Amino acid sequence: MSTQSNAARTIKVFTDVQALNAVKANPNGVLGLTVKKDRKTGKPKEYQGTIFMNATYTIGAEKNDGWFVLTEDVPLSRGVADPLNKDDKRNQYKGTRNQLEMKLSQAGSIGQFFDLLNEPWKALIQTMNNAKEIPGGSARKLHELLQYTLSADNVENPGAKLDDPILRFQVNEGVFSKDYPYAFLRGQPKTVFLDYRTRYIDEQGKEQFKLASFKDDSGNDILVTVDNMHKFITNGSVLKRGSRIMVPSGSRSKEWISLPVDINKAIIEPRSEVAGFSDELPVDMNALKAALPVATRPLDTTAPAQAPTVTPTVENKQVDEISSVLDQI
Repeated sequence: MSTQSNAARTIKVFTDVQALNAVKANPNGVLGLTVKKDRKTGKPKEYQGTIFMNATYTIGAEKNDGWFVLTEDVPLSRGVADPLNKDDKRNQYKGTRNQLEMKLSQAGSIGQFFDLLNEPWKALIQTMNNAKEIPGGSARKLHELLQYTLSADNVENPGAKLDDPILRFQVNEGVFSKDYPYAFLRGQPKTVFLDYRTRYIDEQGKEQFKLASFKDDSGNDILVTVDNMHKFITNGSVLKRGSRIMVPSGSRSKEWISLPVDINKAIIEPRSEVAGFSDELPVDMNALKAALPVATRPLDTTAPAQAPTVTPTVENKQVDEISSVLDQI
């Protein structure tokens, strides 16, 4: 159940630093979980084989239901998967493609927070399972908050410990439902993409950003969406301070128990060209030709380009399948 009234106009948002300090001070006193129950029967509510748990976070004397804002820039460890790249295992399911990834060593306070919360998370689930609060919970595998090891199925180094664990934020499609507890969010996108380069100060003196977009092959401005974000969030991109995440609920699926971290406001600084390369300066083509030891053969620009092979993306319906793929990445 939400810690705020449905009529609340604002949501309490903690900073990453507040969250980190709280889990350092009281590791087992930050996260709380309660299984969602059917109002009529009082039994755990199940939807398509999944049972959900409401999460609350106690920071000092205050509590919220999982909203945090980044106060530090976090470099992404790689760009979003290109759905046309059939060699990228993340494309097996939408759930594994639609993620922002970062290394713990570069994730700042938010990374340290989830790293320190991981053991209390596991202990809390064990306590709930011992009390039989989660139906079938003891028979499920538990997802850690970061990826610390490679899976046993990894070809090169099965089960190996990662030197630098991986933190992932889920990018969500669609909008908040008409029944969402906070009325002002109903019908609003679950994930919004903003371009850090468009920063400006509004009339109230607040920092604002414009919706992220990119140029298509015809030079048209295209708004960034979940389906095309790989064209904007490429290798070298940075998730900027002011970005907001939400961690409102845990879930018990057919095989796993997990606590997904969702990105709500993604302020992205795309990768920029690195200054200092000579090809950024005007090139004297005559001097270039004279410097070549042998004649070069011009490119045949009349030959048709080979069309890329498109591999359909299989839409994921189960948290379990996402988990198995992540373990192999």
